[in-house]
Amino acid sequence: MNKKKLSIIILCVSFVILALGVSLFFYFRNKNNTNSDLINQNFEPNSQIIDQNIDYSSDKNENKSNNEKQNVDNSENKNPETKNITIQKLTHYEQFDDKLLKIKIEVEYPVISNENHSNFIDKINKGNKLEAEKEFNRCKLNLKQTAEDMIGYGNYYPDTVLYYYENCEITRNNNIVSMIIRGEWFAGGVVDRLLKTKNYDLKNSKELKLTDILSGSKKNIIKMIKEKIREYLGSDYELYDDYFKNQDLKDYKFHIENKNSQDILVIDFSRYEIACGAAGAISIEIPFSDIKQKYKIDLKI
Repeated sequence: MNKKKLSIIILCVSFVILALGVSLFFYFRNKNNTNSDLINQNFEPNSQIIDQNIDYSSDKNENKSNNEKQNVDNSENKNPETKNITIQKLTHYEQFDDKLLKIKIEVEYPVISNENHSNFIDKINKGNKLEAEKEFNRCKLNLKQTAEDMIGYGNYYPDTVLYYYENCEITRNNNIVSMIIRGEWFAGGVVDRLLKTKNYDLKNSKELKLTDILSGSKKNIIKMIKEKIREYLGSDYELYDDYFKNQDLKDYKFHIENKNSQDILVIDFSRYEIACGAAGAISIEIPFSDIKQKYKIDLKI
Protein backbone atom coordinates (compact mmCIF):
# COMPACT_ATOMS: atom_id res chain seq x y z
CA MET A 1 0.00 0.00 0.00
CA ASN A 2 1.52 3.31 -1.06
CA LYS A 3 1.65 6.40 1.09
CA LYS A 4 -1.08 8.18 -0.89
CA LYS A 5 -3.65 5.42 -0.26
CA LEU A 6 -2.64 5.23 3.42
CA SER A 7 -3.13 8.98 3.78
CA ILE A 8 -6.59 8.77 2.22
CA ILE A 9 -7.59 5.92 4.57
CA ILE A 10 -6.32 7.83 7.63
CA LEU A 11 -8.17 10.97 6.48
CA CYS A 12 -11.43 9.02 6.02
CA VAL A 13 -11.14 7.35 9.44
CA SER A 14 -10.40 10.72 11.06
CA PHE A 15 -13.45 12.23 9.40
CA VAL A 16 -15.67 9.38 10.62
CA ILE A 17 -14.35 9.72 14.18
CA LEU A 18 -14.90 13.49 14.09
CA ALA A 19 -18.44 13.10 12.77
CA LEU A 20 -19.19 10.50 15.45
CA GLY A 21 -17.81 12.77 18.15
CA VAL A 22 -19.94 15.72 17.02
CA SER A 23 -23.05 13.52 16.87
CA LEU A 24 -22.46 12.22 20.40
CA PHE A 25 -21.90 15.75 21.70
CA PHE A 26 -25.23 17.04 20.39
CA TYR A 27 -27.03 13.87 21.48
CA PHE A 28 -25.95 14.16 25.11
CA ARG A 29 -26.50 17.92 25.19
CA ASN A 30 -30.07 17.53 23.96
CA LYS A 31 -30.64 14.68 26.40
CA ASN A 32 -29.46 16.82 29.32
CA ASN A 33 -31.69 19.70 28.25
CA THR A 34 -34.66 17.36 27.99
CA ASN A 35 -34.00 15.92 31.44
CA SER A 36 -33.68 19.42 32.87
CA ASP A 37 -37.02 20.42 31.35
CA LEU A 38 -38.70 17.33 32.76
CA ILE A 39 -37.29 17.99 36.22
CA ASN A 40 -38.38 21.61 36.12
CA GLN A 41 -41.87 20.50 35.12
CA ASN A 42 -42.00 18.29 38.20
CA PHE A 43 -41.38 21.12 40.62
CA GLU A 44 -43.38 23.78 38.79
CA PRO A 45 -46.95 22.47 39.03
CA ASN A 46 -48.32 25.86 38.12
CA SER A 47 -45.98 27.95 35.99
CA GLN A 48 -48.34 30.91 36.11
CA ILE A 49 -47.82 31.10 39.84
CA ILE A 50 -44.03 30.99 39.55
CA ASP A 51 -43.55 33.19 36.50
CA GLN A 52 -46.33 35.68 37.05
CA ASN A 53 -45.09 39.25 36.42
CA ILE A 54 -41.44 38.13 36.30
CA ASP A 55 -39.03 39.01 33.50
CA TYR A 56 -35.89 37.04 34.25
CA SER A 57 -33.88 38.82 31.57
CA SER A 58 -34.73 42.42 32.39
CA ASP A 59 -32.16 44.81 33.83
CA LYS A 60 -34.83 45.96 36.26
CA ASN A 61 -34.90 42.57 37.97
CA GLU A 62 -31.11 42.23 37.86
CA ASN A 63 -30.78 45.44 39.87
CA LYS A 64 -33.43 44.35 42.38
CA SER A 65 -31.90 41.22 43.84
CA ASN A 66 -33.45 41.98 47.21
CA ASN A 67 -36.74 43.61 46.43
CA GLU A 68 -39.75 43.70 48.74
CA LYS A 69 -42.92 45.62 48.04
CA GLN A 70 -46.61 45.79 48.74
CA ASN A 71 -49.05 45.82 45.83
CA VAL A 72 -52.65 46.94 46.29
CA ASP A 73 -55.25 45.77 43.80
CA ASN A 74 -57.44 48.84 43.40
CA SER A 75 -59.27 47.59 40.33
CA GLU A 76 -63.05 47.42 40.47
CA ASN A 77 -64.23 44.10 41.83
CA LYS A 78 -66.69 42.26 39.60
CA ASN A 79 -68.60 41.10 42.68
CA PRO A 80 -70.44 44.12 44.12
CA GLU A 81 -70.65 42.44 47.51
CA THR A 82 -66.85 42.56 47.88
CA LYS A 83 -66.22 46.00 46.37
CA ASN A 84 -65.24 47.36 49.80
CA ILE A 85 -62.58 44.68 50.33
CA THR A 86 -59.15 44.93 48.73
CA ILE A 87 -56.32 42.42 48.52
CA GLN A 88 -52.80 43.46 49.40
CA LYS A 89 -49.79 41.41 48.39
CA LEU A 90 -46.32 41.09 49.91
CA THR A 91 -43.75 40.00 47.33
CA HIS A 92 -40.08 39.13 47.38
CA TYR A 93 -37.92 38.15 44.41
CA GLU A 94 -34.22 37.29 44.55
CA GLN A 95 -31.64 35.70 42.26
CA PHE A 96 -28.60 33.65 43.25
CA ASP A 97 -25.51 32.09 41.67
CA ASP A 98 -25.42 34.13 38.45
CA LYS A 99 -29.23 34.07 38.19
CA LEU A 100 -29.39 30.28 37.84
CA LEU A 101 -31.28 29.89 41.13
CA LYS A 102 -34.20 32.10 42.14
CA ILE A 103 -36.70 32.52 44.95
CA LYS A 104 -40.16 34.03 44.65
CA ILE A 105 -42.57 34.76 47.50
CA GLU A 106 -46.10 36.13 47.24
CA VAL A 107 -48.39 36.42 50.26
CA GLU A 108 -51.85 37.98 49.95
CA TYR A 109 -54.11 39.27 52.71
CA PRO A 110 -57.45 41.15 52.71
CA VAL A 111 -58.23 44.64 53.94
CA ILE A 112 -61.87 45.37 54.78
CA SER A 113 -62.83 49.04 54.41
CA ASN A 114 -63.71 50.58 57.76
CA GLU A 115 -65.64 53.78 57.15
CA ASN A 116 -67.56 53.37 60.41
CA HIS A 117 -64.34 52.91 62.41
CA SER A 118 -65.39 49.53 63.78
CA ASN A 119 -62.97 48.20 66.38
CA PHE A 120 -63.75 44.65 65.23
CA ILE A 121 -62.90 45.36 61.58
CA ASP A 122 -59.78 47.19 62.67
CA LYS A 123 -58.79 44.13 64.70
CA ILE A 124 -59.42 41.83 61.72
CA ASN A 125 -57.31 43.96 59.39
CA LYS A 126 -54.42 44.25 61.83
CA GLY A 127 -54.51 40.54 62.63
CA ASN A 128 -54.52 39.46 58.98
CA LYS A 129 -51.71 41.85 58.09
CA LEU A 130 -49.58 40.71 61.03
CA GLU A 131 -50.15 37.04 60.18
CA ALA A 132 -49.25 37.63 56.53
CA GLU A 133 -46.07 39.54 57.42
CA LYS A 134 -45.03 36.83 59.87
CA GLU A 135 -45.52 34.10 57.24
CA PHE A 136 -43.79 36.21 54.60
CA ASN A 137 -40.69 36.83 56.74
CA ARG A 138 -40.52 33.19 57.84
CA CYS A 139 -40.67 31.93 54.25
CA LYS A 140 -38.12 34.48 53.03
CA LEU A 141 -35.64 33.41 55.70
CA ASN A 142 -36.20 29.70 55.04
CA LEU A 143 -35.99 29.92 51.24
CA LYS A 144 -32.86 32.08 51.30
CA GLN A 145 -31.17 29.56 53.59
CA THR A 146 -32.31 26.71 51.34
CA ALA A 147 -30.92 28.51 48.27
CA GLU A 148 -27.56 29.05 49.95
CA ASP A 149 -27.42 25.38 51.00
CA MET A 150 -28.25 24.21 47.47
CA ILE A 151 -25.50 26.41 46.03
CA GLY A 152 -23.03 25.11 48.60
CA TYR A 153 -23.77 21.50 47.69
CA GLY A 154 -24.25 22.23 43.97
CA ASN A 155 -27.55 20.43 44.34
CA TYR A 156 -29.91 22.16 41.92
CA TYR A 157 -30.68 22.46 38.24
CA PRO A 158 -30.30 25.71 36.23
CA ASP A 159 -33.35 27.99 36.34
CA THR A 160 -34.64 26.40 39.53
CA VAL A 161 -37.27 28.54 41.26
CA LEU A 162 -37.90 28.06 44.97
CA TYR A 163 -41.20 29.62 45.93
CA TYR A 164 -43.95 30.23 48.43
CA TYR A 165 -47.29 31.36 47.10
CA GLU A 166 -50.34 32.27 49.18
CA ASN A 167 -53.56 33.31 47.45
CA CYS A 168 -56.48 34.85 49.31
CA GLU A 169 -60.07 34.74 48.03
CA ILE A 170 -62.85 36.75 49.68
CA THR A 171 -66.62 36.43 49.50
CA ARG A 172 -69.13 38.62 51.29
CA ASN A 173 -72.80 38.00 51.88
CA ASN A 174 -74.41 40.89 53.74
CA ASN A 175 -72.59 41.00 57.09
CA ILE A 176 -70.79 37.67 56.64
CA VAL A 177 -67.25 37.82 55.25
CA SER A 178 -65.59 34.54 54.25
CA MET A 179 -61.91 34.18 53.47
CA ILE A 180 -60.09 31.16 52.04
CA ILE A 181 -56.30 31.01 51.70
CA ARG A 182 -54.62 28.50 49.43
CA GLY A 183 -50.86 28.21 49.38
CA GLU A 184 -48.03 26.31 47.71
CA TRP A 185 -44.49 25.80 48.95
CA PHE A 186 -41.53 24.41 47.01
CA ALA A 187 -38.03 24.24 48.50
CA GLY A 188 -36.39 21.63 46.29
CA GLY A 189 -38.39 18.59 47.37
CA VAL A 190 -42.05 17.67 47.21
CA VAL A 191 -44.50 20.51 46.58
CA ASP A 192 -46.45 21.20 49.77
CA ARG A 193 -49.87 22.84 49.86
CA LEU A 194 -51.77 24.57 52.63
CA LEU A 195 -55.38 25.57 53.21
CA LYS A 196 -56.80 28.04 55.74
CA THR A 197 -60.22 29.62 56.15
CA LYS A 198 -61.63 32.48 58.23
CA ASN A 199 -65.20 33.68 58.57
CA TYR A 200 -66.46 36.87 60.22
CA ASP A 201 -69.85 38.13 61.31
CA LEU A 202 -69.36 41.91 61.07
CA LYS A 203 -72.77 42.71 62.55
CA ASN A 204 -72.16 40.79 65.76
CA SER A 205 -68.36 41.34 65.82
CA LYS A 206 -67.57 37.64 65.89
CA GLU A 207 -65.29 35.20 64.12
CA LEU A 208 -67.45 32.27 63.07
CA LYS A 209 -66.85 28.56 63.54
CA LEU A 210 -68.87 25.81 61.88
CA THR A 211 -70.86 25.40 65.11
CA ASP A 212 -71.91 29.06 64.74
CA ILE A 213 -73.42 28.22 61.35
CA LEU A 214 -75.07 24.83 61.93
CA SER A 215 -77.31 23.83 64.81
CA GLY A 216 -77.77 20.18 65.69
CA SER A 217 -76.01 17.07 66.88
CA LYS A 218 -72.49 16.30 65.70
CA LYS A 219 -73.71 12.91 64.48
CA ASN A 220 -76.26 14.42 62.08
CA ILE A 221 -73.90 17.13 60.84
CA ILE A 222 -71.11 14.60 60.18
CA LYS A 223 -73.60 12.35 58.42
CA MET A 224 -74.55 15.20 56.10
CA ILE A 225 -70.91 16.10 55.37
CA LYS A 226 -69.86 12.49 54.70
CA GLU A 227 -72.84 11.96 52.41
CA LYS A 228 -71.83 15.00 50.33
CA ILE A 229 -68.18 13.87 50.24
CA ARG A 230 -69.09 10.38 49.03
CA GLU A 231 -71.36 11.97 46.44
CA TYR A 232 -68.42 14.13 45.33
CA LEU A 233 -65.75 11.39 45.31
CA GLY A 234 -67.89 8.49 44.16
CA SER A 235 -66.92 4.97 45.21
CA ASP A 236 -63.26 5.27 44.21
CA TYR A 237 -61.94 6.48 47.58
CA GLU A 238 -62.27 5.38 51.17
CA LEU A 239 -62.77 8.08 53.80
CA TYR A 240 -60.61 8.33 56.90
CA ASP A 241 -63.21 7.77 59.60
CA ASP A 242 -60.75 8.70 62.36
CA TYR A 243 -60.82 12.29 61.14
CA PHE A 244 -64.57 12.57 61.60
CA LYS A 245 -64.46 10.85 64.99
CA ASN A 246 -61.65 12.95 66.46
CA GLN A 247 -62.02 16.36 64.79
CA ASP A 248 -64.05 18.93 66.69
CA LEU A 249 -66.78 20.56 64.58
CA LYS A 250 -65.61 24.03 65.50
CA ASP A 251 -62.22 23.25 63.91
CA TYR A 252 -63.62 22.38 60.47
CA LYS A 253 -62.49 24.64 57.63
CA PHE A 254 -65.32 26.25 55.66
CA HIS A 255 -66.43 29.34 53.80
CA ILE A 256 -69.73 30.72 52.51
CA GLU A 257 -70.47 31.62 48.92
CA ASN A 258 -73.44 33.01 47.04
CA LYS A 259 -74.06 31.47 43.60
CA ASN A 260 -77.05 32.37 41.46
CA SER A 261 -78.66 34.11 44.44
CA GLN A 262 -78.27 30.95 46.51
CA ASP A 263 -76.28 30.79 49.74
CA ILE A 264 -73.90 27.83 49.85
CA LEU A 265 -71.84 26.38 52.69
CA VAL A 266 -68.49 25.08 51.39
CA ILE A 267 -66.60 22.63 53.61
CA ASP A 268 -62.87 22.60 52.75
CA PHE A 269 -60.40 19.78 53.37
CA SER A 270 -56.67 19.70 52.76
CA ARG A 271 -55.05 16.96 50.73
CA TYR A 272 -54.54 13.73 52.74
CA GLU A 273 -56.88 15.03 55.45
CA ILE A 274 -59.91 12.80 54.87
CA ALA A 275 -58.80 10.56 51.98
CA CYS A 276 -55.70 9.44 50.12
CA GLY A 277 -53.57 11.98 48.29
CA ALA A 278 -54.96 11.00 44.90
CA ALA A 279 -58.30 12.49 45.93
CA GLY A 280 -56.64 15.90 46.15
CA ALA A 281 -57.89 18.85 48.20
CA ILE A 282 -61.64 18.38 48.59
CA SER A 283 -64.25 21.13 48.82
CA ILE A 284 -67.92 20.18 49.00
CA GLU A 285 -70.82 22.57 48.44
CA ILE A 286 -74.01 22.29 50.45
CA PRO A 287 -76.79 24.79 49.60
CA PHE A 288 -78.45 26.36 52.63
CA SER A 289 -81.80 25.18 51.28
CA ASP A 290 -80.57 21.54 51.31
CA ILE A 291 -79.25 21.90 54.83
CA LYS A 292 -82.68 22.93 56.09
CA GLN A 293 -84.98 20.88 53.86
CA LYS A 294 -83.06 17.77 52.84
CA TYR A 295 -80.90 17.23 55.92
CA LYS A 296 -83.22 18.82 58.50
CA ILE A 297 -80.38 20.76 60.12
CA ASP A 298 -81.04 24.28 61.40
CA LEU A 299 -78.96 27.30 60.45
CA LYS A 300 -77.98 29.84 63.06
CA ILE A 301 -77.39 32.66 60.59
